[in-house]
Amino acid sequence: MRVTLCILLEIFILAMVVSTSRAEPRSGNLVINGDFSQVTNGKPVGWAAEGDSSRVTQSLSVVREDGVSCAKLDCKSIRGSGGDIHSMIAQMRVVSLERGKTYQLTCEVRENGIQGHSVSVAVMDMTDWNTCGLNTSIPVTSEWRSSSIIFRATRTVSKESRLQFWFTEPGTFYLRDVKLTEIQPVKTVFTDLAPRTESKNLVTNGAFDVGAFGWSSMGRTSGWGNIAHLHGTVMASNDPLHSHFLRIPLGGGDTPVLYFDYLVPSATRQLRMLAANLGWIAVQPDTSYTLSCEMRSNPPGLRASLGVMATNPSDGSGNWRDIETDVTLSDTWKRYTFTFQSPKRYLFVAVGPDLVRAVSGAVDVTNIQLERGDEATAYSPSCIEEIGVTPSQMGGLFTAGEKAKVLVYGYNHTALTTQSRIALRATDFFDRTHPLPSVILRIPPGKAVEKSLTLPSNWRGYFRITAQWNIAGKPFSHSNRIAILPDGIPQDSVVGLNHAFSDDTLIRLAKKAGVTWYRDWSIKWQDMESEPGVWHWGIADTQINRVRAQKVNLMALLPPFPSANWSSEAPIDFPQAGPGSRLRQAWAPKDPSLLDEFIQRAADRYKGKVMYWEFLNEPIFTDYSLPGSGVGGYPGRRYTVEDYVNLLKGAAAAMRSADPQCRVIGGVASDPDRFTSQLMDDGILKVVDILNLHIYPGLRAPEGYEKEMDRLLSLMKEHGGIKPIWITEFAYYGCDNLPRKPFIPQPYSWEDTRLLASERQCADYTIRFFTIMMARGVRKIFIHAGVSGTVNTPDLECPIFAGEGAPRKLLPALAVFAEMAGSAPQPVLHETLKGGCRVAAFDTHGKSLLILWNPTSARTSLSIPILQVKAYDIMGEPLNAKRLTPSDDPIYVLGKPDSAGAMAKAIMIVR
Repeated sequence: MRVTLCILLEIFILAMVVSTSRAEPRSGNLVINGDFSQVTNGKPVGWAAEGDSSRVTQSLSVVREDGVSCAKLDCKSIRGSGGDIHSMIAQMRVVSLERGKTYQLTCEVRENGIQGHSVSVAVMDMTDWNTCGLNTSIPVTSEWRSSSIIFRATRTVSKESRLQFWFTEPGTFYLRDVKLTEIQPVKTVFTDLAPRTESKNLVTNGAFDVGAFGWSSMGRTSGWGNIAHLHGTVMASNDPLHSHFLRIPLGGGDTPVLYFDYLVPSATRQLRMLAANLGWIAVQPDTSYTLSCEMRSNPPGLRASLGVMATNPSDGSGNWRDIETDVTLSDTWKRYTFTFQSPKRYLFVAVGPDLVRAVSGAVDVTNIQLERGDEATAYSPSCIEEIGVTPSQMGGLFTAGEKAKVLVYGYNHTALTTQSRIALRATDFFDRTHPLPSVILRIPPGKAVEKSLTLPSNWRGYFRITAQWNIAGKPFSHSNRIAILPDGIPQDSVVGLNHAFSDDTLIRLAKKAGVTWYRDWSIKWQDMESEPGVWHWGIADTQINRVRAQKVNLMALLPPFPSANWSSEAPIDFPQAGPGSRLRQAWAPKDPSLLDEFIQRAADRYKGKVMYWEFLNEPIFTDYSLPGSGVGGYPGRRYTVEDYVNLLKGAAAAMRSADPQCRVIGGVASDPDRFTSQLMDDGILKVVDILNLHIYPGLRAPEGYEKEMDRLLSLMKEHGGIKPIWITEFAYYGCDNLPRKPFIPQPYSWEDTRLLASERQCADYTIRFFTIMMARGVRKIFIHAGVSGTVNTPDLECPIFAGEGAPRKLLPALAVFAEMAGSAPQPVLHETLKGGCRVAAFDTHGKSLLILWNPTSARTSLSIPILQVKAYDIMGEPLNAKRLTPSDDPIYVLGKPDSAGAMAKAIMIVR
């Protein structure tokens, strides 16, 4: 789910009276009694504990630690989830924010017994319970640690504000030295910049003399994605003025199609296919720049575009100013120019075909130059000697057994032979350095040279290859991400994605990493039957067939929403177009039998293509479907869990009538504790084959879900037996190279406020989450989401790709897990050993598997004294099974079939 979140704030202060004491703010601090020095009846003045007292047992007090006063929020128990089922310390009607201003929140925190090691913090507007710009999580441990958050206010609030810190599991939270201050606006800069030289030409490799280095493509965005690779081929010719150029093919299978299965499902054939430089170019706003390039087309007469995409780092993702001009091409080389002034501080160049209609042919592009001034001058390269370094395979993804290579290109624009030394080094998943031999390029005048370096054959997992060189005394560097993946991943792994990527290239790359399932949203009743009896099956056919063509597996929502506009019982004044149009479809149908008829038709149509059907997305607790009493702001009926189960019964019967072999997935699709007791009481286990969950932990450690999952399993046992569980939405997020500095979360960004400390932590948490869930009967987990962003703005909501198909650290970690776990790992046991080390044991096809890790600060060494046992780290590198020291990074131990339990019981604590 893409939850709409406000992320930024501001503050101004009101006095607050508690009992007979009056707290005053310290100078500059918008929080009162932030040092907890003022106490009445043992409680901090100006602060209160908030939460549903019927479900939450908690107490708030002030204690002293290290001679300093702090708030102590002690939560003994929490039953259920959602709404106000939380343990919270809050300051109400004190904090004042002014929209657009910048603020900084600092505090010190620690915990005792909070297994998730995370506490959320926000400023809310209590008039409508929307956030005001601050809504994120902070990590907490048993030791005091400082936290600092910079944000911008998204709304003005004062008398109805609530500054709140909260968590959703038993444990004790300590808080001290809370300060919220207004600060001067921070100038944000992009971190991913194009190389800068002394040349007048601001574009790197503008003549493609060093291959495709520094270039990608951009088309018309479709949904949450764009072209995620360079579309075209770098060609060489004997023409000295056009010795290299990019050929962009068009027509038929040469024209990419971008897809989207959500909101309005679409298949967009790309008539606009622009070559775009990688890296932002810093420019002076309101200053004249001239862009020029040479192009030709076959056939002649094709339309092309010449321009830039300009933005400021604080403007928000994709909020660009498109500055361009259209030109008509001939079949001979011709130079085209465009002079403009940018209203923004950064831009990138985009040139190429921009067709009116589909045409078969090609457009050639070369000699791209961006220079300051009112007119174009003769083309000049960005450097007298150009160097490019790239992986030999798209995205830098290799399979074990393949030769993983780095390609080094050079072109000499001078009249003398040059010799350059390109120094290479690699850092791995654990940030350990691996030396590599240097590459020497000896380049004759006006010539191109290419060399390759084969990487060590025993490498496994994630690596960042950094190249460094000097040209005319100026240092240059470039990094590439690569991953060397296992070759034994099953076709039916445990790993899926919510929403298929818009660009099929990413589906193919993700498959190499073990992503073999996708969750489809395209079979919406409104889209399939816009009027009674008027059918449009081709919309969903396109989405389903294109995913299956990639030889991956598909499950589908049937339907995502319970109504079409014409069948809905929603109030008559609900919109049928625009942003609110989905709301009519969220209400139940006036005649449920029509919904069942639609479901039966769809299940029959896609029988043999889709076997697993999930009924409705997130009912009851969101406005996606059947909004319940906790979803405010909408008139009309408030649906209950019983309403959902009653509709589900008819839907499941319709699915099975059309395809007796299908499997029905149902549930509220939320946390393990949300509405699960009501679901069981209303008989859901008699209806579904698989129960669904949606879990977005934020910064919460995966161990925080162990007790919740155990309660869910106990509930199922009490109500007739345990059913398989699929987590159809889940994600941790992490990014080692944040796109902006300082990184201030942007308004309405789902992922910006959920970023863990690093990609390594994201990988660790994700694999531990998979393990904890698989040990408790979960069969499939779908990561959110299959998004790609566009050139120079990779989407942080995709935790596996960093852009252009390059891997984040999670991608090879998932690949290793997929290979180790196989298609259907059978849980044998899960235990916590002395010292806090976790062990989960599985029997898988042809082998037994232990997964070990230790989320505590303790580092106990273990030994498994069994013959024929092999151990591997999270990247698949071999370890010594006779002495293992589990840490945050999971370890795999493999043994002979049907011996997982014996392996686990044989673990010896060495130290």
